[in-house]
Amino acid sequence: YADKSTAGVSPWLLCFGSLYSYLAFVDVALSGESDFACGSGPYRCFMSAQPFIQMLLSAVLTFALWFWFLRYFVATESRPGDELRGSPFASLGHTCYNLVSPGVFFRVTVFSASFVTLLACGVTFVGSPENVLTFAHICGHLSAVLNAVMWIPQIILTAIYGHRGALSIQWVIAC
Repeated sequence: YADKSTAGVSPWLLCFGSLYSYLAFVDVALSGESDFACGSGPYRCFMSAQPFIQMLLSAVLTFALWFWFLRYFVATESRPGDELRGSPFASLGHTCYNLVSPGVFFRVTVFSASFVTLLACGVTFVGSPENVLTFAHICGHLSAVLNAVMWIPQIILTAIYGHRGALSIQWVIAC
């Protein structure tokens, strides 16, 4: 925010992260993993609702990152430039940024979340409880896959940028 720049931040990370958190929320919401047990007092009510609240807020916050990313994205400063000549990742960085714009990533993310929402509504209202649970767990498995791969494009982009950009390679690997 202070630099008003997205240099070094991968739109792949935002796309995968948004979908990961949303799919995990759908899994928790539909599978009943966080049935609210509010009869035992406010603390127990909060504790039983915590997975639901945590995944809902995570999904909302990761989608909110798109606002800042798209607001401060400037194509010329966000693409790896001449400082990468000779880097083994240079051609990969140019390829990633020249193929798809961040707006396309955002639209794919919104379309995917909307599609999952429509499927969830359809399964919930038309399907049996077993179908709802199966759909929830499919969302959970897809979420786990996205969680496992979402940092790979960011690690590559951070390695491409080296010291330049918003994230250090040590921070990204630690995440």
